[in-house]
Amino acid sequence: MGAKSLMYSEPQNGAAQPRAAKYSSAEIQALKERDNTTNLGYLAGVYAIMAMTIAATVWCGLVAVDGRLSWAVAIPVSALAVIVMGASQHQLGGVIHEGTHYILFADRKMSELVSDWFAAFP
Repeated sequence: MGAKSLMYSEPQNGAAQPRAAKYSSAEIQALKERDNTTNLGYLAGVYAIMAMTIAATVWCGLVAVDGRLSWAVAIPVSALAVIVMGASQHQLGGVIHEGTHYILFADRKMSELVSDWFAAFP
């Protein structure tokens, strides 16, 4: 199944008119399917990035305090960590949003529980 783009017909009166895209109901239904495995993978990826960011920042701070790493390295690492954690928390906000609409997973209850326990509460 190939992706169809919105196509425009010849301009009429100076304005391009969109051509009606003809999708079958099967194609539309396929686009609306929820993939539980992929969504759990994305959520696990966000948590992995957050864990690695915290570990790297704490390690840099401890090594800098010990004197084996310059603060000129530890401070930019900490600043970068703030940006990465902010982006990760923004992604968790997306998980909350999708869970609120019950479209995160095929099962409504699972959407609610995962969005609450793994995104909103943390």
